[in-house]
Amino acid sequence: MLSLILYYWSESLLGVVPLKAYELTDLLGGNKEASIAAAALVVAVVSVSAFRRVKRLDLELAAASDIKAIIRDCQELLTRNRLYCETLLSIKEQYLATFDGDSTNPAERARLRWEIRASWSVLTASVKQTQQDRKAVWDLVQRIIDLDNRHSAILHSKVLTPWFLERGQRHLEEIADAMVVPIPGESEDVGAFMRFFLLNGVQAAHNYLDADRMHRNKVYTSLGGASSIGTTSVAPASAITAIRMATKLWSKEMRE
Repeated sequence: MLSLILYYWSESLLGVVPLKAYELTDLLGGNKEASIAAAALVVAVVSVSAFRRVKRLDLELAAASDIKAIIRDCQELLTRNRLYCETLLSIKEQYLATFDGDSTNPAERARLRWEIRASWSVLTASVKQTQQDRKAVWDLVQRIIDLDNRHSAILHSKVLTPWFLERGQRHLEEIADAMVVPIPGESEDVGAFMRFFLLNGVQAAHNYLDADRMHRNKVYTSLGGASSIGTTSVAPASAITAIRMATKLWSKEMRE
């Protein structure tokens, strides 16, 4: 566009009368070395421009891949933490029901105790995983922070991506702060833990579930927005290709 502007307005802007199209053709046709040099210059400019675009796209896709890996790990981790809290609260309700002699008969209480033992066995078998998951939430926060060190060159060239990452980090920190729910020992008795949980853990479990409901989808939305960093380079070319294909199909339909 700048070349066309200079060509058509060079006389008024620079005081130089540009060559007409046929004059330019005659000049290049009569001087093969100049034609080859001009073509080589065009090829060099196009090659450098194409290399820069490809390199930029590679950097954007690498950043997007790391962000998507965080999203995947975040989904698995937050799901396990939510299920842990829900299971604890469910066992608590069953445990209290075994002491309610007015609404449950002996057979019902025996069934509840069997279900409690079964659920408790599954819960205590995953104690090590739950302990790791508590720390892993903060590890995910650190991975988001580390993105700026690994991909600072490409991230700082964007307007929305750093904002999306900061927003996702803030919501994930809210969830991590709420994960202070008590964790039983691997061989701890359900009755002993439930007495402690009723005094110190029930509200913490509810607080975590509230934080999960409030912030989990916002984490996914924010990180998902940040992971679209590569589409700004791919989308224009894809849009042009789609428009050309649609035009061809429309022209074919009209001819038929």
